[in-house]
Amino acid sequence: MKPGIWLTAQREWQRIRQDRWVFALTVWLPPLFFVLIWGIFHVGIPQDLPIAVLDQDHSPLSRDLTRRLDAAPSLQVAYQADDLAQGMHLVRSGKAYALVVLPYRLDTDVKLHLSPSVMGYYNSQYVLIGKVINTALQTTIVTKATELNAQIHVARGENPYQAIGQALPLRNQLTPLYNIGLNYVPFLVTAVVPALWQIFLITVVIAALGLELRDSNGRAWLQSANGCLGAALAGKMLPYGLWFALHGALFLWGMDVLLGWRIAGSIPLLLLAQWLTIGAYVAMGTLLYCTSFHYGRAASAGAAYTAPAFAFMGITFPLADMPGFARFWSDIIPISHYMQVQIQQMNYAASWRISWQAMLPLLAFWLMIPPALWLLRVKLRKTGGMPV
Repeated sequence: MKPGIWLTAQREWQRIRQDRWVFALTVWLPPLFFVLIWGIFHVGIPQDLPIAVLDQDHSPLSRDLTRRLDAAPSLQVAYQADDLAQGMHLVRSGKAYALVVLPYRLDTDVKLHLSPSVMGYYNSQYVLIGKVINTALQTTIVTKATELNAQIHVARGENPYQAIGQALPLRNQLTPLYNIGLNYVPFLVTAVVPALWQIFLITVVIAALGLELRDSNGRAWLQSANGCLGAALAGKMLPYGLWFALHGALFLWGMDVLLGWRIAGSIPLLLLAQWLTIGAYVAMGTLLYCTSFHYGRAASAGAAYTAPAFAFMGITFPLADMPGFARFWSDIIPISHYMQVQIQQMNYAASWRISWQAMLPLLAFWLMIPPALWLLRVKLRKTGGMPV
């Protein structure tokens, strides 16, 4: 390492220690938010979601269905509605996430083989809750319907095993290969934490440059690197890179050791991907600042660039089904490429060759450093921070 880089890094660390806000953004706020995110989602599997039941039949069958709904792990029959208006009010007010209507003549129509409908109303704007409730309702109703159908065949004198086969001629066996328990913690936390990590990272990169050139013309900064602008930028970003590399390593250690979400693949490969991602955000943050040389505007641009990243990672919605602009936005955000490597290594234990193909786009972001340095050199010459 060039002496100028080390001296500039020491100088930057002193500046970080003197600025409480930058120190917080760099040192302790990222891990604090990581723990906060885990605390929000630590339950993992939604349970006992309150629903309302409107029993219009008051028959043994309707009461049995009510008990089965309440026994479902993800549901809790918290309200017994007197009429449809009251039940819908409970859903609209947020007290209940769904309303299940057991209609008049339910038991009678089943005995007459008329296939009555059990109606469920839920707010689909709550995507996760709606999916959980919909699955629980379908499972409960289908299970009971299969039992009733089997009882009919047994009553006709058929063998019980044959009756079950007649009631359910085809069965599906779905086996999740990863996240077997359908736990939302490893699904969401492993994506939300990197999304926050990259926001903090680009924020401190822009803050480092913005505060430096706001408080001076950059001459002292450049002199600490013996007049070499490349060494000055590398030294300034080195403390931030080291701290965020530490945060990334702690994140992987926490997942693998503390939480028991075993990383199936290569941890060194993941660490390398994190380093490439850090360099990519240093390049993009520097370029964003150097296009305006205005701290406030650059910080706003950085927020607009990184804040929507979670939606474009392809975690909660498949990239293949996104429109062209959404896929383009995903391509120009470094964290999207890092997430591909993380998923490949955490779940699939992919080979280095496969993951390296996902990491190559991260190197492309590093190509933004030369134009950013050129803009920075022009600015410093205008302000007198660098000799012409």
